[in-house]
Amino acid sequence: GVDERADGAGEGRGRQWREREADSGLTLPPSAIAEVVSSSDLIPGVYEGGFKIWEGSVDLCRYLAHQQDGVPLAPEEEKRNKCKWKDARVLELGCGHALPAILTIFLGATTVHFQDYNMDVLMNVTVPNVVLNLGSDFGAFSSKDLLFIASSWRDLDRLVTEQAKHASCDSCGESIPTYDCILAAEVLYNDQSAKEWYNVMRRLLSPTGVAVVATKDYYFGVGGGRHVLEQLVAKSGDMHVSEVHHVNDGSSNVRSILMLSWLSSRAH
Repeated sequence: GVDERADGAGEGRGRQWREREADSGLTLPPSAIAEVVSSSDLIPGVYEGGFKIWEGSVDLCRYLAHQQDGVPLAPEEEKRNKCKWKDARVLELGCGHALPAILTIFLGATTVHFQDYNMDVLMNVTVPNVVLNLGSDFGAFSSKDLLFIASSWRDLDRLVTEQAKHASCDSCGESIPTYDCILAAEVLYNDQSAKEWYNVMRRLLSPTGVAVVATKDYYFGVGGGRHVLEQLVAKSGDMHVSEVHHVNDGSSNVRSILMLSWLSSRAH
């Protein structure tokens, strides 16, 4: 399984990873981090919950662990190739502890990018977890293989494109580099977040790629949930969404894992 640790391990190592920070990729003073984490799971626009391991992230890991050869597409798209893990380009949006993205490295992905709104989360949680899990193999990855990006989703296209200019990659010939698989957990917690996630996912997903998102069916009191994403997909008219896993154990929130892919007419 994937280990996790929220400490400063690896910060003194050589910069074999690259950090890119947009103006909106917030860094908070230590006192503010402690206050925010102790008082709230999430403060939109300030702290997006990355220090907590959300149950959707665990759900997503459990699902991916059973997809050893790659994420299969929905039945309607069976004639197209599924997202093969070998040599795949993977992005986790709102990664936090990044357990799902780390797992894909062990499944065969060779380029894995980690995005979180808060630089503090990347420095104190994400990077240490990657170092802990890869161990001595960490040094074998180049800066383009493992990229850590602190930014809002609105700025992400620009940062990914800038990075591609300085490193060779399979999709660098495109105006915006794209990914074979985009992962996310608990990012649909309100209407605005769901819309922003859907928009950036669409811009960064390759024509034959898949996006896999773990979500609560309903986020009581704040809106959001799977129904919001399903409405966005229906409105855009060029993607397919299907439920690939469902959790209803009677002791926690009802949760789903949803898979998105382009309709055949969009793929090429």
